[in-house]
Amino acid sequence: TMRVSSLLALLPILTGFAVASDVVDLTQANFEGEVFGADLALVEFFAPWCGHCKNLAPHYEEAATILKKNGIKLAKVDCTVEQDVCQKYDVNGYPTLKVFRNGVPVDYNGPRKADGIVSYMNKQSLPAITELTPETHDDFTKTDKVVVVAYGDAKHPVPKAFEEYANTARDNYVFGKFEGSELPKLAGKPKLPAVVLY
Repeated sequence: TMRVSSLLALLPILTGFAVASDVVDLTQANFEGEVFGADLALVEFFAPWCGHCKNLAPHYEEAATILKKNGIKLAKVDCTVEQDVCQKYDVNGYPTLKVFRNGVPVDYNGPRKADGIVSYMNKQSLPAITELTPETHDDFTKTDKVVVVAYGDAKHPVPKAFEEYANTARDNYVFGKFEGSELPKLAGKPKLPAVVLY
């Protein structure tokens, strides 16, 4: 019995090593430092008693380990402890997931299984805007129901605001950019820089 009780005493220490997590725990103190400095992060706002949060936990852990290799951070906030943080980001149900790009949040609309989270976040890491050429332009304008293309040239470049908007609206629309002297013929010959909705 002596051996068994010594082993039981060691159990919390041994399991402590196995539970190393790639999901970053966020508090009000470290939230901005961890999230605002990251190019891309997924944050889960949760409550420990929430059943859906418990179901998500192993998938979130698995995805965090895979995505860490790609430089994509997964983090979580316990809203029963960090109420101010959760209130700031309008969290009113659990789990709430938000994608942060340099501190700017947008709602996560992806799957809740590990492979789905990985796929969704990897897509989020790709450029929001496709650079177009005379060869790719026409086909690109037909790639989705709504396609938004910005046009510019050396004198009138596409403004940075277009890129910022594309980053926040990338889940809803497809964005392209065409810059150069050989612009395609545009209806109404708009002044450059121009944005055309297809």
